[in-house]
Amino acid sequence: MKKPDPALFHRALERLDVTAGTAMFVGDHALHDIQAAKRVGMRTVWKRNDRWEESEADADDSIDDLSELIVMR
Repeated sequence: MKKPDPALFHRALERLDVTAGTAMFVGDHALHDIQAAKRVGMRTVWKRNDRWEESEADADDSIDDLSELIVMR
């Protein structure tokens, strides 16, 4: 299985013993990362890049650098 298969996200949540509503997924692919995680119910953070427009990602939050995640907690 691979992204965007929802089973992948469900398996990760199960292994981490967390619910989708308490998890945050960070990704840089608008469809395979952000939209797939949103469909499962996870909070999404899109790492901006030149491949996608921000509107295509439609994430809950956006960042330019992973260091920005520390501020989001």
